[in-house]
Amino acid sequence: MKLNKIILLLSLVSTNLMWAQKYKETEVAIPMAIDSIYGTLLSPDSTTQTNLVIIIPGSGPTDRNGNQGMLANNSLKFLAEALSENGLATYRFDQSVISQSKHPEFKEENYTFNSLVDEVHNIITFFRNTKEYNHIILAGHSQGSLVGLLAAQDYADAYISLNGAGQSIDRVLYDQLMKQVPQLEESFSKNLEQMKTGEPLTNVNPMLASIFRPSVQPFLNEWMQHNPQEVLSQLKIPSLVIGGTKDIQVNEKEASILVEKAPLAKLVIIENMNHIFKEIKGEDLENQMSYMNKDLPVMQQLIAEIMGFLEKFN
Repeated sequence: MKLNKIILLLSLVSTNLMWAQKYKETEVAIPMAIDSIYGTLLSPDSTTQTNLVIIIPGSGPTDRNGNQGMLANNSLKFLAEALSENGLATYRFDQSVISQSKHPEFKEENYTFNSLVDEVHNIITFFRNTKEYNHIILAGHSQGSLVGLLAAQDYADAYISLNGAGQSIDRVLYDQLMKQVPQLEESFSKNLEQMKTGEPLTNVNPMLASIFRPSVQPFLNEWMQHNPQEVLSQLKIPSLVIGGTKDIQVNEKEASILVEKAPLAKLVIIENMNHIFKEIKGEDLENQMSYMNKDLPVMQQLIAEIMGFLEKFN
């Protein structure tokens, strides 16, 4: 009996060691003009230099874990941890609007899309200067896909798009809106055309007021100027573009559009993966509920595809 207990105890110890965290976690703040970029660095337990993946969050007040308010799903946290379990260093960070909006002098109209690209440039420069990493890879999610794409040229060694758009944001917004309220097509199209001229909108349909509110127009106007497909076609580093068949925010076709003019980019469409990397076997209700499930892991196929892509940097 005692022997059996000892064997069971050793088995449990072995199991715990097998699942023990294989990285150390450090809070890293990178100084910027207004405030700092606040994030978490995961460093694998290794005596050799590794590669660093910088994970760029999506739009809005998205934190380093991929969460926004009540929408706690830990998508970026799980992604970072899984990559670091596989020997990669990862840095994930809060959208800067989270910290900047706490300052009394913050004005939404002064928050620009191009400043997001500059922030990623600064993050890359910060980690390059440490001389601790062999290669730096950008992995941008949703809006962060375009931010990373613009920041990658001459700065990064590889680029990964995670559920990012292939068209400019005005076309993406148009497609999304027409599925929900097609009766607003005329108003929406007129507003978009006027915005492209750089002029402030003066006649906005009340149903579109939240999209085209005056304080966000400068940000949206800058965002619209960039065509992801064209930018990727000019990128001269290894690129991986990933989409999911259960993405209800950015249609999987956007991934295919993104690589149309970039024949060297690798395209992967993951069956049943939604916008936040979770496996969805049911319909929209299951999909929507996953945005509030902080325990549901990201799909292992996503991790496998990224690790396979990055093998060339080992």
